[in-house]
Amino acid sequence: MLHAISWPQFLVAAGVFGGLWCLAIAALYYREEFQGLFKGRGKSEEDAWREELEEEQDGGLMGKGLEPEGMETVSMQDLHFASQPGSEELGLVPDVLEELKYIFYQLEQTDGTKADFLELFGEVTEKYPELKDSAKLPAIHAHIRENVSFEITNEELEGLWNA
Repeated sequence: MLHAISWPQFLVAAGVFGGLWCLAIAALYYREEFQGLFKGRGKSEEDAWREELEEEQDGGLMGKGLEPEGMETVSMQDLHFASQPGSEELGLVPDVLEELKYIFYQLEQTDGTKADFLELFGEVTEKYPELKDSAKLPAIHAHIRENVSFEITNEELEGLWNA
């Protein structure tokens, strides 16, 4: 019976069966891509890049790494900070201290006087009027007294905030 089949017939049959086998395997493993081709929508480069990135993030060859105990990865949309009493004040005090550093630097560079300080500090009190009634005000006043090269009284400092 094998003598009845010629070499060209054998090669054609082997090619057809091999091609059908490859198509069956491709249809199993690349089903979504084939569906996209038949619907007229091919996979864009961006979609391919996203899929590759997701595969790498899913763990790749070695699997996904474990995070340290108690740590969790969240997206930016899920990240919220709770407001606490006095939290508005926490941002203002460091801002005022930064402004004061700049004022002290200017006074040092120009050999500034008390009048120069009072003038520059007037801008700070205009910018941060809500600190006038703050519980942190004595600490700010102490910081000012430590860093100026002249004597300044409590009355003068209080007068700055009330002006």
